[in-house]
Amino acid sequence: MLTLYSTNLDFYKGYSADTFSRVFKKFIIFFMKLNISEITT
Repeated sequence: MLTLYSTNLDFYKGYSADTFSRVFKKFIIFFMKLNISEITT
């Protein structure tokens, strides 16, 4: 139980970093799609 509490902060850091990378990837994909649509028009 003590190990669970000690690793809880590391899990929260990893979770926040994972969600940030997911949002960042979605933003990059959206920007690439927007850029491609502007090039084709």
